[in-house]
Order: sequence, then structure tokens, then C-alpha cells
Amino acid sequence: MESARYRQGFSLIEIVVAVAIVAIIAGALAPYTVKRLNNGRNQATTTEMARIETALLDFFDDLGRFPSQSEGLEALAVSTDLSGQDLASWKGPYISGGHDDLVVDIQQDTFGSSYVYVAVPTLSPAEAGYVVLASPGVNKTQEMPDSGSTWVIANSNLYDDLVLFISSSSLNRQKKLETLVELNALADASREYYKDNSDFPANLAALAGEFIDSGFEEDAFSDEWKMDYQMSLDGGSPETMTLHSYGPDMSDDSGGDDDLVLAVSAAVILHSVDPN
Repeated sequence: MESARYRQGFSLIEIVVAVAIVAIIAGALAPYTVKRLNNGRNQATTTEMARIETALLDFFDDLGRFPSQSEGLEALAVSTDLSGQDLASWKGPYISGGHDDLVVDIQQDTFGSSYVYVAVPTLSPAEAGYVVLASPGVNKTQEMPDSGSTWVIANSNLYDDLVLFISSSSLNRQKKLETLVELNALADASREYYKDNSDFPANLAALAGEFIDSGFEEDAFSDEWKMDYQMSLDGGSPETMTLHSYGPDMSDDSGGDDDLVLAVSAAVILHSVDPN
């Protein structure tokens, strides 16, 4: 026959003590568990941001620019806001994910906060990047930029924000080389035009067909940043034609800064035709 002690079960004091011990253990483990969870979300967000960076660079490679501020990251998934040459050059979607709606996939980090995308950031140092992609991090509070509107690179490790300063420098170097190839092809076509017509073409479109394939390198009359090549004549005798690409910044620097310029001299052409 069982003793009365075992028939009575646990006493109230024993239950209270047991619960207290479990609560103490849970309390001790909670910070560790939360830290592990946040570290996992940090890693997942960092990985996702790397995917978005790759998508942004692919977008740049095709369109010669990053998405504008108004287009935002959504331009990596859909081409709704694009038109003209940009729409023709878009080869997305540039990102894939688990959602049926790719736009949803790139809007929020793993903490549930919206990603911050800055298309024309003010950076210190200025050459640190072209666009900024950031997550507010664990505390879900965007703390950068911390100096007015300037993103100070040296301060990026002072907060829990996750920040990528994305540069297209390597892509621009390749695009410069490809643009120089196209400029030389246009120069050769212009020399052939001059030999046949004793004059340079009034515009580059006059070279299409007979002198150059208008589809050369996808578009013979636009550079790798999807900007139209410029052509000018100096009016001298013999005349010199100048071919001009605005380069990576896509702005006219009058032949300086990052502009790419190639001159074609009629004197050289005439000398090659008749050395006497």
C-alpha cells in the first residue's frame, strides 16, 4: 500500500519553488535568445541587402544609371515608371524572392522596417559611393545620416543601422572602354564618309546604313550610359570633327572631367588619301 506522502502529490510550496526556478532560468536565457534572434535577423537583412546591391548594379549595367529617387527600389522589380530608351533597356526583374509580388520582397527588412534608398546622397568622403541602401536595424530607428543630410562613412559603425554605400566605379570603367570602342567606330565611319563626300556628315544619323550599322553595340549613336553622342565641327580649313560622350556623370563638362572626346581631322584623312 502506497504511503500517504506519495498519494498527496506536490505541495503548494514545492510548486511555487519549481515555477520560480523555471522563471529564473527563462529570465536568464531570454536576453541570450533575443540576441540570437536579432543576430539572425541582422544576418538575413545583410544578405538581402547584398542581393539588392547586385540588382542595383545589374540595373545600372543595362540602363547606365541607378533608379531615381521617385522610381525607388521598385524599379528593380517592375518597369511601370519607365519609358522610352529606359523601358527598352530594362531587362528585369533584377531580383527574385519568396513573394508573388516582387515589390513587396524588396520593401522591408527582416525587422519589418522599410529599406532606405537614397539615389543622390551627400557623402563624406564624396567618392564613397553613388547611392545608399540602408536598414534601420534592430531598434527600427533610422539614425543615419547623423550629420544633417550627410552620410558620414566613418560614423556608420556607431549605430545599429545597416548601411551599404554602392559604387558603380568598376562598371563605369568597363563602360568607358566600351564607349571608346564605339567612338573609334564612329570616327572610322566618319572618315569613310568624308572620303566619299569631301565633307563630314551633318549629323551622326547620316552614317547609318552605308557607313555604320545603326545597331552596332545595340545603339551606335548612344554611349554606354544611354546618352546620345554629341558631334561638332570647328569650321576650320581643313575641318575637324569632334565626337563627345558625357561620360559616367552624364553631364556636359565641356570636354573635361569624365567626358570622353575624340577628334577626327580632315587634314589627316586627306593626307591618307593623297600623300602628295
